[in-house]
Amino acid sequence: MEPETTLEAEAEQKHKIVERKKVFFRLWFYPFLLILTLSILGGISYGIYNTFFAPKIVVVKPEPQSTQSTEPQNNNQVVERNIQYKSDNLKLALEYPKDTKMEDTWESPGQTKKLEIFTDNYTFRVSTFTTVIRNLDDIAKVKKEAVMEGCPNTADSSETSNVTVNGTEGRTFEVRNCEGDLTVSYVPKFNVYYEFMQIYKGDIGYKQTQKAITQEILDSVRFYPDPSVPKGPRQTYTNNDYGFSFEHPWLDSECCVVSGAASDSSDKLIILGNKSTFVDKDHLDAIGFFIHTGKDNEDFTKYLDDQRKSLADDYLVVRGTQPKLQEIAIKVDGKDSTLLRGYSWRDNDLIYVDINRNGRKRALVISIKNISGEKFQRVVDEILNSFKFF
Repeated sequence: MEPETTLEAEAEQKHKIVERKKVFFRLWFYPFLLILTLSILGGISYGIYNTFFAPKIVVVKPEPQSTQSTEPQNNNQVVERNIQYKSDNLKLALEYPKDTKMEDTWESPGQTKKLEIFTDNYTFRVSTFTTVIRNLDDIAKVKKEAVMEGCPNTADSSETSNVTVNGTEGRTFEVRNCEGDLTVSYVPKFNVYYEFMQIYKGDIGYKQTQKAITQEILDSVRFYPDPSVPKGPRQTYTNNDYGFSFEHPWLDSECCVVSGAASDSSDKLIILGNKSTFVDKDHLDAIGFFIHTGKDNEDFTKYLDDQRKSLADDYLVVRGTQPKLQEIAIKVDGKDSTLLRGYSWRDNDLIYVDINRNGRKRALVISIKNISGEKFQRVVDEILNSFKFF
């Protein structure tokens, strides 16, 4: 019986070995299968998440750096360009944007005179008239009522209030939503009434811009000196070398110094100042006259353009900010001239006049320093109006 026992023991031993291998296989195979399944499911889930649920990240490639300076160049600066117009019919001067239209109309003496500055979106109108018994308040009241009658029911008007135009007090009111908005102002001057009408259209923001432009025109109004007011003593300055003369109200030629053009080639002719208002070299009322003799290859246009660039550069260097530039086309005894305002870091107004004579390229530069405002501006206007070239 011993062989059978041995065979049974060997068979049982083999069976145990097989069972152990099965157990070992199960211990490794099922975890591996679980890990593989989880990996596959995880990959699928990750793909679904990225496609439908994960936040999008946009990769922005940096722009190549420019080799050009980021500082604004002089020729890229915004320049406000205006025209100064003097109306002998209305006895006033004003400034208006260069890109607008202007009409100055009048008829026979005693009838209405009218100056109109307009674009498609705004109108600035000046007219004069006389009345027999109506006073300033009556005029404003009647006009407002007449305007409102021609407006739709949605229109409304402001209260009549005081307004000052070039030192003269008047009355003003505003009408809104009357196919646009308008502001009407009345000022008595020279024994007549001046009517200033500002009309502006467009959406709210755009309309405000148009209103601001018409207000700037109104603020620029300067009445001619009243002929009924006698002038004080005058002195005449004559320069035979450069062919011009002007009158001034006995200003002092010893008290003051003002800077001229942005050029070492300009020579001082004369500086006239008001000694009674002098504070220091930066705070004074004075007007200076300088002459620039051009080179053979330099015409007036090139000289003026060089001045613009030099003055704006100097302003940036000294003040550290870009200047607010304004150019006004004016006339000096009929000669086309340019007033540069905001270019000088010293806050001087500079007028450039082309005075070429007999082939000699020359420019007259007039430098104005004003701390007294309207009072000294009247003196400057009188001097410029008295200019004579010969």
